[in-house]
Amino acid sequence: MLPRHLAISAIMSMLVPASGFAQTFVEIEPNSQKSEATPIFGIVNGDTIGGTITGTDTTLGSTLITTADYFRVRTAALPIGIYKHRLSQPHTGVVTSIRGLDQTGTAGVGGTPGVADITAQTATITSPQLFNQWYGFGKQEEVYWRILGDATTTSPYLVTFTTIPVTATNITPTFEAGPITISTVGLTTNDTMVHLYDANLDAIPGASNDDVHPANGVNCELTRTLAAGVYYIAMARNNTAWNHPAPADDAYVTGALMDFPNCLVRSINFPTGTQDWTFTINGANGLHNQPNLIPAFSPYEVSWWKMTVVVGAPPVVTPNNTCATAINVGTGGTHTGSFLNATNTSLASCDPGGAASRDVWYSITNPSAVVRTLHADTCGSVADTVLSVFSACGGTELTCNDDCGGSPCAATSSCVTLPMNPGQTVLIRIGDKGTGAGTTFTLRTRMLYDNDECTLPINLHGPGTYPFDTTGATTGVQGQNEGICLFSGATGIGKDLWYTYTAISNGTATITTCGLLTSPTFDTKIAIYAGSGCPTGSALACKDDDGAASCAQSGLETTLSWPVSCGSVYAIQLGGFSTTANLVGSFAISEVGSTCSTPSTPFCLGDGTGAPCPCGNTGAAGHGCRSLAYAGGAILTSSGVAGASPGTDTLVLTATDIPGPGLFFQSNALLGAPANFGDGHLCAAVGIIRLGVVFPSSGVATYPGGLTPNPIHFQGGTANGQTKHYQCWYRSVPGLCGPNNYNLTQGLTLVWGP
Repeated sequence: MLPRHLAISAIMSMLVPASGFAQTFVEIEPNSQKSEATPIFGIVNGDTIGGTITGTDTTLGSTLITTADYFRVRTAALPIGIYKHRLSQPHTGVVTSIRGLDQTGTAGVGGTPGVADITAQTATITSPQLFNQWYGFGKQEEVYWRILGDATTTSPYLVTFTTIPVTATNITPTFEAGPITISTVGLTTNDTMVHLYDANLDAIPGASNDDVHPANGVNCELTRTLAAGVYYIAMARNNTAWNHPAPADDAYVTGALMDFPNCLVRSINFPTGTQDWTFTINGANGLHNQPNLIPAFSPYEVSWWKMTVVVGAPPVVTPNNTCATAINVGTGGTHTGSFLNATNTSLASCDPGGAASRDVWYSITNPSAVVRTLHADTCGSVADTVLSVFSACGGTELTCNDDCGGSPCAATSSCVTLPMNPGQTVLIRIGDKGTGAGTTFTLRTRMLYDNDECTLPINLHGPGTYPFDTTGATTGVQGQNEGICLFSGATGIGKDLWYTYTAISNGTATITTCGLLTSPTFDTKIAIYAGSGCPTGSALACKDDDGAASCAQSGLETTLSWPVSCGSVYAIQLGGFSTTANLVGSFAISEVGSTCSTPSTPFCLGDGTGAPCPCGNTGAAGHGCRSLAYAGGAILTSSGVAGASPGTDTLVLTATDIPGPGLFFQSNALLGAPANFGDGHLCAAVGIIRLGVVFPSSGVATYPGGLTPNPIHFQGGTANGQTKHYQCWYRSVPGLCGPNNYNLTQGLTLVWGP
């Protein structure tokens, strides 16, 4: 019997067409760990790697077919440049990965390379084939690559190596030698990472950053003093691994490292949508904003840029010196800017510098379907600033501020607050007041819902579906330590929004995000409290995940039910399991149980307790004045809920003991004293709206009914919180008090709810 590696070689020779250029490298057992990896030196474009695997065992020295297959892959020498290398294979049932080393450390101190074999990248992309990818520079760079299988992978695998040259994009302006900052801070919500290389494409030790330290979210920022020369910038999503440990100014010090120099591996392939890795370069001669949009489905990609540093670099043209070239800040964040080389392009009402004030511009849009509040400030800026907001370029100035005056910061910083309608875009002007003192500033923008805080909850108008978006929301301090909210080791609800809900039944209310989120990866969490506003007691109910069996979207959604009673008010805290993830979608509220009725207050009684009826025709207790047909007079009653929305308005008005057709009507206010009107009293007479006429059956008429089936809130144009007054004017022939032949019920006053 042939040795295993020779048998595989024979099989490979049958599978691969003969070629004068491509060669097949075959595994050599044992190769179940790095220390015994099969060496593949000098691999070139088109070469292949072959072997057989049926398991995942990593026992050192084992030659069984069930052991992992490790390879030490070294590329052939190429002209110095940037190259994208891939190992691709069409087989199913295998798992391939680029290997790396662990790293430990402390933010502010730096990382320390470990010795443990860990995964630097797992192949999960299957189109056009399952592949791993890394970058090299023609320097015979090396990686450890591993393939695992299972009992179904009995056929030999054949993996193809490809190399694609990459051209770095040249950044147009040059930068002054000295301290230079490369940053994505405030420019994107993506978790970015930057690496810096010299002109020979040698990694500059310590010149990388994943997350800024001190912590500033998931954006990266790298400040280094650079001599004149050419440099290459690698910008990607986290974690992008090379062989140098994290520097002290990196807040993420546990990312994977590579075993060998001269290779760069992006660990994460998601998400598949378009990515924004826009960054700025800030030198002594100005600030450059570099758009960097990565197309959808760019797995394991890194964007490469060429930067030139010189002594005596000319000024960098300020990109956003005019309103027309305003930099879009997305949904908010922190942006570093500079007045260097800026000029005056506009005036602001509170800018004492007038035409001498240099200015730069930013834009922001409210992306939500509801009103949100813009908070912008320049807290912590070196320059003395003034902030103003305009409706459009050349449009109306909406607000202006010179100094914050202590909140949220003091000194010469500026701050503005402005409500913004759904879809509204505004332009933010930052001026330096003509002082010329200081060139750099920090602009912080946040687009918040008023209900980001429990002190200003949104009042929900009964059962229905409501949009929400936690982008720009913060995680409050209330409702973060509830025992019944403990799920997966955490009690908190991240980036929470607050709502108030009034029950319309005695029964059970249910709130759900199942099937209502814009992404199946969104993970919601909800808590319910008694009362409105900030909670004063423990949560009544709390839930994190539905589970896939309950909600097919992903199982990360939330469906929560709790007992309710008529008219009781409940506070809803809605957010996510994560304190950083943005959630977009809708939630729905429903109720089951016995419907409660809106309470009413009678007025204009004809029973002798108030003003006397027109001709002494006193009615029964609680009724209107007596008619010829009914000695007790007519009475108006109500049932159902006066809810000012289609889903909540179940209000029905009923006129009993009326002999002829009745006109139900609504008013905004009452007369100071009842007015005699036919055989009855008219009181609801200020701002009258005729609702509709209904013919009685056996002396009873109800509204909605007859020819006007519309709900009362629709016909009457009511809104939440309004007080309205109702009577029914009915035909009564013959009349008791004269020839008018009509009478009225007493009246009812109701307060409309949500």
